[in-house]
Order: sequence, then C-alpha cells, then structure tokens
Amino acid sequence: MGSRACAVAVAAVLTLAGPGTRAQVQGAAAAAARVEAVAQDPAALADLMGDGTLAPAARARALLALGRLWSGPLESEARLLLARSLEDPSPRVRRAAVRVVGELGERPLERTVLKRAAEDPDPGVRREALAAVERWTRPTHLYYLEAALGFGDPGVRAQALRNLGRLGVRDLRPELVAAVRTALRRGSPAERAAALGALRAWDRLGDEDLADLLQDPGAPEFLVLQALEAARGREGVADAVADLLARSKGLRTAWAAFTWLRQEAPGHDRVAPAVARIVDGETRRNRALLEMAAYLKGEGYRVEQTPSGWRVLGKGP
Repeated sequence: MGSRACAVAVAAVLTLAGPGTRAQVQGAAAAAARVEAVAQDPAALADLMGDGTLAPAARARALLALGRLWSGPLESEARLLLARSLEDPSPRVRRAAVRVVGELGERPLERTVLKRAAEDPDPGVRREALAAVERWTRPTHLYYLEAALGFGDPGVRAQALRNLGRLGVRDLRPELVAAVRTALRRGSPAERAAALGALRAWDRLGDEDLADLLQDPGAPEFLVLQALEAARGREGVADAVADLLARSKGLRTAWAAFTWLRQEAPGHDRVAPAVARIVDGETRRNRALLEMAAYLKGEGYRVEQTPSGWRVLGKGP
C-alpha cells in the first residue's frame, strides 16, 4: 500500500473509531511513517529495530524493509540483528525474521529457524519458519518436522507435510508414512492436500488412498480434482470415480470424473446412466453439457434441448 492509500485508509478508520481506538490508530500510523521515511537507509532501519518504544508491528515492518535492502551472504552485524530478531518477544517480529531468512537464503540461521518451527508458541511463526526452510528440507530436519506435525494448528501441520514431501521415502520411518496417510483421510483440507502431495512425491500413493478420497462425500472439490489428476493411469480406481460421477452435484466435478472415465476406463457401464442424470433438466449450454449430450446420443439415448433445458428421454428410436 502506498503512502497516499495508507493515509486514506487511516483517515477512514479514524472517522469510525472511538477516542481510544483513534489514539491507537494514530500511534500505529505515526510509527509506520517513521519506518517509511527511512525505508532506504539500512542504518536508520537498524536503529528502529533497536528502539524498544516502537510498536512490534513497526519493528517488524522495519525488519522486512531491511531484508529488502540486504543481500546474502549477510555481514556478521546484520546476521546478529536477524538472529536476535528470531528470539524477539514479539511474534510479529519473529514472523518477519523467519521470512527474511527464507527470502535471503540465510543458511547459517537454518537451525535457529527450525527451532522456531518446532517450539514457537505462535502458530504464525511456526508456519513462516517451516515455509522459510522448506526448500532446504533434508533428513536432519525430521525431528523438527515431526514436532510441527504434532502441533495443534492445522496450518502448521499442513506446512510440515509439505516439507516432508521434499524428502525421499527412504528417509522416512513406516510410522511417519502411516501418519501422513492418516492426515490424508482425517486432516483439514490443507493437510489432506499436502499429504496427497507428499505420498505422490514418495510414490506411496496407493489405489486405496485415492479411492477413499474420491468416495469421501465430505472432501472439498479442489481436493477431489487433485485426486482425479493423481489417479491418471490407475484403472484400479475406476469404480471409485464412477461412484463420484454418480453422486456429483457440481458440473465441474462431474465433468472431471466423466473425462477421466472416458480416457482411463472407456466402456464403463455406469457412465451413461450417471451422465443422463446430470444432463437431464440442466438449463445451461456449455462445452461440458454439449459433449455429455453427444456421448449419450452415441450410447443410444434420445436427448433434446428445449427452451426450458435439456431432456434425456432414454434409449430407443
């Protein structure tokens, strides 16, 4: 946000706020202005970082501005400032610090960031820390990743699963692979997507894993579509995809399941009845419905498009 836009936003908040809130907003705006005024001066930004009277949000802003000015490898003084920031009492400052470590590729601070990923009480710091070191993930990270995987925040667990997906399966204990499978079945949507990616990267994604996901009525659409993509070339999940098509309520999922079955299991006997149900009564006219209607006609169904929508009249002359 530019200075002018920021000023307009602050003015709008001040108009609606009470006296106490107005004082807080004015103080935050003044602190942000101090940072903005020296955004290109590394020494001045470092001084702001050391100002204990400055609000944590402004100190975090100053650190992010410093990160944009620094280039790695850092000199010892800059690295020391960044290391101190990783231990700062404010989670906002710690979040900014781990982000800067990741953006700069500051490997000498990797171990400190991993400690934040495993031990920090703030979920946001843990997520940022895991994201910062994701590209460096290797077997020596396992202790920290398992600690993050046991944390109560689903966002932290999802990021830990993404990091784990960077490892070779030979580096993992069977119990950990089993824990990832459990996340695929029972985790939050983000955890399930990350677990799917990890198992796929390790070549440990089985037909049963995919079938369970495709047949789960509670799975979000984006995850079902990812599962369909991962199921390419797997005839063993054809019945699960047919089940998905038969119960599909959204056209996007129905179209994805239909095209999968036509490519991977042509001639499956449950496709035509499911497609007939989907097309019949539809009022839209688009590529998906036109191709489904053409498929039904090829299967001997009588299909009409009337002013009120599609009608599937069954098989016969």
